[in-house]
Amino acid sequence: MTIHTDIHRGLLRLLLTMTAVMAAVGMCMARGTDTLHVDIHYPVAESSFHHEFRNNAGVTDSLRKALRNGAPLSIDIVSSSSPDGNAKLNQRLSELRTATALKVLSSIPDMRPDSLTSLSKGADWTGFTPEMKRITRHRSLRRLDGGAAWQLLKDSVFPDLRVSRFIIVTHSPLDMLIEGPTDYYATIADMPETILRLPYGYPEWHIAKEWKPCMSRIVGALRSNLLYDLAAVPNIGIELALPHGWAIGLSGMYAWWSSRKHSRYWHIQAWELFARHYFGECHLSGWHMGLYAQIGRYDICLDGKGYLSGYSGASFFQRPTYGGGLEAGYALRLTERLNLDFTAGAGVLTGQYQTYTATPGHHSVWQSTRQRRYFGPSKAEIALVWLFGKGGER
Repeated sequence: MTIHTDIHRGLLRLLLTMTAVMAAVGMCMARGTDTLHVDIHYPVAESSFHHEFRNNAGVTDSLRKALRNGAPLSIDIVSSSSPDGNAKLNQRLSELRTATALKVLSSIPDMRPDSLTSLSKGADWTGFTPEMKRITRHRSLRRLDGGAAWQLLKDSVFPDLRVSRFIIVTHSPLDMLIEGPTDYYATIADMPETILRLPYGYPEWHIAKEWKPCMSRIVGALRSNLLYDLAAVPNIGIELALPHGWAIGLSGMYAWWSSRKHSRYWHIQAWELFARHYFGECHLSGWHMGLYAQIGRYDICLDGKGYLSGYSGASFFQRPTYGGGLEAGYALRLTERLNLDFTAGAGVLTGQYQTYTATPGHHSVWQSTRQRRYFGPSKAEIALVWLFGKGGER
């Protein structure tokens, strides 16, 4: 009898214990936690807290109202910037915005979270497809569809990426007045599936596969005329990009070949200065027109008959051949950093030159002195152009 009584009492104690545990678990489950997101918005390239900007005036009041029913378990601060600026500056800007958010949080009394973390993520690419991210990095989007796509991003997407976001986990349901759907999410049930997803939708722009992004900052280019290279005249030029599609350049050539056995000479030294305007979407690419000026000397002898610019023994600037004219052409983009430039020009050439004959004994016999006056085609170029500058992120 005693044994049965002890068993019954043990079972009763076990039942009561299980009931108490289940009740405690139920109360904890009933209490639960809730999550709140509050954004501080910033103007372009700024990190100061502006009360009058967007919904910033109600941020601190909303935090007080939301947290009056219980202390937060944790607060995470995530600051970012829109991806329309320099990557290094964007990172620094997001760090300054994190510091601002911490000051705003410290101004609220009785804010005692169990944990506080912060993240300065720099440029926020959330919501961008890989293709959109690639062309935005290269600023090519500014020229797509006449700038309409870029303007849409500036107006509808970028402003909501310039934020410091408070991610607050707290006990009990939150008591909060939702003032703006893009600024606050009251509970987990009200939030999107991905917390940091862009609040606005945007169309999917389809870019042709053969379309190549422009480099973000073209400084200039190195170029070599392949036609001169084929004629055994080494040459090189440099071209500097200017604002609004303009460019200036300087190129030079030099050849000093001789084969005295056959009385042949191939001596050329010349310089060309040019200025042109490009009409393409990318720097130093597409159709272009400009002006050029040329100056040089030559001594060319083939099979004993020679032509000498100026006169024998003269320096480079003593009676050289010089001229200038108009040019036009097209710079074809091969890769992001490589162009093939087709250019032709017409103008005037003038200067004194001598004709002579070369004897087997390596003596030159003067024949005549003449004045060159030429008008017509004076420039032909198929140039391989290497662009230098900063690609990738801005």
